[in-house]
Amino acid sequence: MPLEPADVYERVAESCHFPAERATVVEAVGDVEVAADDGASVSLESVLARTDESSFASARDLHHAVLANLGEEHVGRIDYDDRSSNPARDSQESF
Repeated sequence: MPLEPADVYERVAESCHFPAERATVVEAVGDVEVAADDGASVSLESVLARTDESSFASARDLHHAVLANLGEEHVGRIDYDDRSSNPARDSQESF
């Protein structure tokens, strides 16, 4: 069953000893799948292939690399910004 992106940290922290080379991480957890919102998943091996990092000092560093290299299918709503102006609200006149 694929992991949620937030759960990757716990898995790699339990399964790897740090500092760790990318090849060692791939051997230990490369087959772990990371779930996307659309129901698809991607292996940690393919995610780690997108980074230039060859080693990771800690589980936190590895987790950050994974999160930074997940595809758009893991982002949620593209171009969503809840801090932008609201045209409906901003167009109302104040009396």
